[in-house]
Amino acid sequence: MTTPLLVLSASGVALPLLLLLGLLGLIPAIDAAVAVVNRGITQDFGATLLPALALREGIPTELRTLIAVP
Repeated sequence: MTTPLLVLSASGVALPLLLLLGLLGLIPAIDAAVAVVNRGITQDFGATLLPALALREGIPTELRTLIAVP
């Protein structure tokens, strides 16, 4: 991220514009860093199967849940 800013600085771009461009460049840099960390974590941990419930006669009242999604 610093190489383009150094090139712009050498070509005479003003410091306030360099700071603005640097701050705007942080947004995709943070997104890329989060994507790399997420990929690394998901590759380290494999998927595990969850135990299944045999609910052949329907869901008993003690297992029922209401989910509200706004």
